[in-house]
Amino acid sequence: MVKKRREISVWLVTLLILGLSMTLLMGTMASSAVTVRMWIFPLTADDNKILFDPIIEKFSKQYPDIKVMTDIHPWTNRMEKLVTSIVGGRVPEIAYLNTDTFSGLADGGVLLPLDDYISSESWNDLELGIREGFSWEGHFYVMPMLLVYDTQVYNKDMFKAAGLDPELPPDTWDDLLEYCEKLTIDKNGRHSGEKAYDRSAGVVQWGLTETLQVDFLLTIFDPWLWQAGGSWFNEERTKCLFNSKEGVEALNMVVKLYDNYISPADRGERGVTMFRAERAAIYLFAQQHWIKRMKGEYPDLNFGLGRTLKYRERVGEGNVAGYAIFKDSRNPEAAWKWIEFFTNTENMAKFCITTGFTPPRKSSLEIFLANIEPYMKITVQKLQSESLRVMVHPKQREISEVTIPEIQAAVLHQKSVKQALDDATRKVNEILDDYFAWQK
Repeated sequence: MVKKRREISVWLVTLLILGLSMTLLMGTMASSAVTVRMWIFPLTADDNKILFDPIIEKFSKQYPDIKVMTDIHPWTNRMEKLVTSIVGGRVPEIAYLNTDTFSGLADGGVLLPLDDYISSESWNDLELGIREGFSWEGHFYVMPMLLVYDTQVYNKDMFKAAGLDPELPPDTWDDLLEYCEKLTIDKNGRHSGEKAYDRSAGVVQWGLTETLQVDFLLTIFDPWLWQAGGSWFNEERTKCLFNSKEGVEALNMVVKLYDNYISPADRGERGVTMFRAERAAIYLFAQQHWIKRMKGEYPDLNFGLGRTLKYRERVGEGNVAGYAIFKDSRNPEAAWKWIEFFTNTENMAKFCITTGFTPPRKSSLEIFLANIEPYMKITVQKLQSESLRVMVHPKQREISEVTIPEIQAAVLHQKSVKQALDDATRKVNEILDDYFAWQK
């Protein structure tokens, strides 16, 4: 009996030791697993379900020791919230950034350069302009995922009713003014070029739609400035130049359009809203993912796609978005493994096919073009035949904050065009002077 009890005791001790060993082993395995947290901003109705969950599932099979968590934040005040998290020491491993937002963070030393992470194959798979767009002071900081650019959309039925060729959208500034005159119609059916036209009686159809919404105002002014041959800065980016003759021409054009062909009621919302409601005939700044959504949600809307307008130059507004790793990331190696997997050729192509954006990888673009609707191929073809530009400066946020009110003041006739541009230029140069004095 004693022998049997000893055998049971030994057996229990053995089980306890094995259990403890397994617990320690599981604890070690758990502690070796890392979490990569990524800040994103909504691009679809349900980004996790539609975009990220399927890719994370595949990634987890290849990297079971890395857990990816996506934190979806609203677009409103996104940079302010991100800066607050940085200052508070609560930075995520990864965040979604654009070419117009990354340079300030790179210049501030809070982003991790990706030069030693990106493979030569991936580097060469990106167009030179895209690589340069996410480089600052000789270093590459953001792995691009999508390309955004503006496309002209116009209502073919409205063109036909106004006696315009529905297959021939405006190509120049002069064309646009001529078309808008014929497409802006009062409630009596008179267009704005006729003597009997009575705007005070009510306008039932506007030639053009746009917004004075703060988030979009600079993207409206920029193309006009560049098309006039103007520039924001000198070559060294030390002085603001947009109160030049070209800047005055550009803002005069914008004011003229708002005065005559854009609904005052439309100024508080995105221009695409009026276009979809068939209350305006032309929208110059439709991004390709909006076009994809509009095609699906408004199948009876008969619209065509036009080129970026030309005055002295044919230049459009462009932007690239991608994912950056913070310098204080707890797991930079794991973060890069996720970015590398997430932005590979296949995943980037699927991501962009789903959202309607254009992929920055050459290899992904081939898959994208083979799997999208014909109307979307037209937007890519237009992109390939035109020039895109984007303002990149580490003080861009501050520059925008002092510039936008001046442009609004000119459009609302609270200041003359020249006075508004002079005041904006003076304020921007003060920001630039302080920045470069600090750099020294």
